[in-house]
Amino acid sequence: MNFLQLLRKRKGKSQQDMADLLGMTRQTYARRESHPESMTIEEAMLVSRVLDVDVGHLATGIARFVDEAPRE
Repeated sequence: MNFLQLLRKRKGKSQQDMADLLGMTRQTYARRESHPESMTIEEAMLVSRVLDVDVGHLATGIARFVDEAPRE
């Protein structure tokens, strides 16, 4: 499980939920989740807002920030 998937699950969001928010298919979102570096800046900013995590953490892909993610 990568850090983006973990953050998404902690927020109780499915891949379909995220895809709907981003205006893409679930398959496209799944690829973005597997390879966050492929996100556009706009996608990364929206994902960071939805998951309540700094966009810089998404951009760098540093898994240690998972521990700082707010839990619900």
